[in-house]
Amino acid sequence: MAIRKNKRLRMKDYLVAKLEGTGEKIDGSNVSGIGANCISVGNEGIVLLMDQTRSGSAFRKDYGTAREDCSEVGIVFYKDGDTFFRSDAQKSNSRLSEDRSLKEYNPEQVRRMISLTPAEIFARNVKDGITQYFQPESERLEEGLETFKFTTVLFDYSHIPAKDRYGHVRVPSKKIFLWENRWHFDSQLELRVDGLLTKRTEDSQ
Repeated sequence: MAIRKNKRLRMKDYLVAKLEGTGEKIDGSNVSGIGANCISVGNEGIVLLMDQTRSGSAFRKDYGTAREDCSEVGIVFYKDGDTFFRSDAQKSNSRLSEDRSLKEYNPEQVRRMISLTPAEIFARNVKDGITQYFQPESERLEEGLETFKFTTVLFDYSHIPAKDRYGHVRVPSKKIFLWENRWHFDSQLELRVDGLLTKRTEDSQ
């Protein structure tokens, strides 16, 4: 299901408002050569907004183009649970109970397993395991910027007899990741030199 235009606009408006006041010029206009919506931060910063489905190759191209002109490139996905940040808990629970390939993990960890798209995986890889999301307001969730630290999920096939097993005993998943840490920001933001958005420090205001 596509993310509606009004929701995409709310994401951009929210982030623009939270970035304003740093002394840098904040511009929400699209940038030539970049297919994704984005926010320019001064002369050296840009935030790519992943607010709709795009192929991993198209996103990597956008990121490369942004890096050519900017030293600080942020990436924020729209956290709707359908397009991005898709829970894998139901499938993972079956692996835990039926084939036991996730036996190293407890039920709480399984609940925090997320099936990432190629674009999310790329963002995680270039940001040292961290992926950032705009979280829309809902009945139980507060609007804001969500930051997750993801680690690789390992399937353990040691319960399968060696004569019936193909490949290694422990195999890293290519698309399922476990979030170990989570931070929520609803305050004014700044774009760091490593391309991550974070709570604005007092001396930057």
